[in-house]
Amino acid sequence: MLFRSWGVNRENPDRFAIDLMNEVLGAGTFTSRLGQRIRNDEGLAYSVGSIYSTDTRDMNFFIAYAQTKTESTVQAIQSSLDVINKMRTTPISKNEFETSKEMFLYSYVFRYTEPARSLGAVMGLEFDGLPPDTLEKEFAGYNAVTAADIERVAKKYLRPEELTLFVVGDFPNFAEQAKALGTAHEVQPFNFGEPPGGNGRARQ
Repeated sequence: MLFRSWGVNRENPDRFAIDLMNEVLGAGTFTSRLGQRIRNDEGLAYSVGSIYSTDTRDMNFFIAYAQTKTESTVQAIQSSLDVINKMRTTPISKNEFETSKEMFLYSYVFRYTEPARSLGAVMGLEFDGLPPDTLEKEFAGYNAVTAADIERVAKKYLRPEELTLFVVGDFPNFAEQAKALGTAHEVQPFNFGEPPGGNGRARQ
């Protein structure tokens, strides 16, 4: 299952706070709210998280995802929506903020420890016409983000009512449960036909 809505691009002044907000929500795999709820607490999925790309020239997407069993599809959807909604309303704890920010800043530094990655980053700046000190300014931007900034951008840029839900699975086996999602997230099945050399079962 996958949720998607429009995101931002690198010209958005809130991009640093958005990245750290997403670290708390789902990018910080083992410590994130989505990971804690859906994987650790409910045991519904091992692969679960969120992506909020902010470093592209063009507008990108916000994506939340989880891979779960057919019988737990609807529960995973409901739990994901609940976590996303609560991200907009529940304050960031001191531990959440400090852990997520520290992990993000460390990962940012270690992206460029290998010569090939450093060269690739410099080539990317040159290709996009960005100043050579862009990476240093980005690090400073992330370092300046506060917990209040994260709470503010969560309210502004997480828009559950605009999410498009995409589910790949055996729809007939959770169609009845899907009714619990209501009309706001009504599931419309698409039949992609029988795969080449298939056994006659359609993919939905």
